Amino acid sequence: MKMKSSWTYPALREWAKFNKISDPQIDRMIIRARKESLPMWAVEQRENGSWANLTFDTPFKIEAFFKVYQPTMLALARSNKP
Repeated sequence: MKMKSSWTYPALREWAKFNKISDPQIDRMIIRARKESLPMWAVEQRENGSWANLTFDTPFKIEAFFKVYQPTMLALARSNKP
């Protein structure tokens, strides 16, 4: 049985795959994101414990990745549509 779904936390999944994180670990990250009620566009946890996301104050390396590889996802996040 596969736990992953393509519609929950799509930015987190794309960024994790780009960083070559295994699917089971990605699933655990998504489960944790759900438990913490993170915004849908959460991408990764920062060193200070907060989460970076695509809607605002996105770190440069993450924003550059999404501009090149997932511009539609970045535009959708910035337009505040789910």
